[in-house]
Amino acid sequence: MNLLKEAQKISEELDGVVFIGAIAVQAHTGRGRQTHDIDFALASPMSDEELENRGYVAYDESGKKVRRSPRGVRVDIYTEDVSGIEVSLISRTAESKSLAKGGTIRIICLEALLLAKLRANRPSRPQDAQDIQELVFYRGKKIDWNIFEQLGANATELSRLKQIAMKHR
Repeated sequence: MNLLKEAQKISEELDGVVFIGAIAVQAHTGRGRQTHDIDFALASPMSDEELENRGYVAYDESGKKVRRSPRGVRVDIYTEDVSGIEVSLISRTAESKSLAKGGTIRIICLEALLLAKLRANRPSRPQDAQDIQELVFYRGKKIDWNIFEQLGANATELSRLKQIAMKHR
């Protein structure tokens, strides 16, 4: 299934959705990448029962609780924070993105996505480093460095992001 089409359906079914993972990277760069799930923040948290009533059922898969959309796509739902960035702030700073075949989704702003990826980056998650490099390569000139303080970035994180940006300009 086309994951952007799935993202549009999720946006229609649930209130306050902001996409934060591969969907957001694709929306910011215009380049797709392989992913097996859709990550999103939910500004208006819902109970497990409310999610299940809307078809977002949780299953036990290999000993892990996994939630799937009504169409069977794995979804990871964040309701409190994403790498230390409050969901309410992610929602307030989100951007709207028009899709090629009509419709609109909300995505995490470029700066919050970069900060979240930087914080999540570790050897077991090589995709985060690649995402940061692509985001800086394709959107580096659009980075608003002033937003990072509002997002709670510390001086070390800001310095690291600026170093990466300088390498890829």
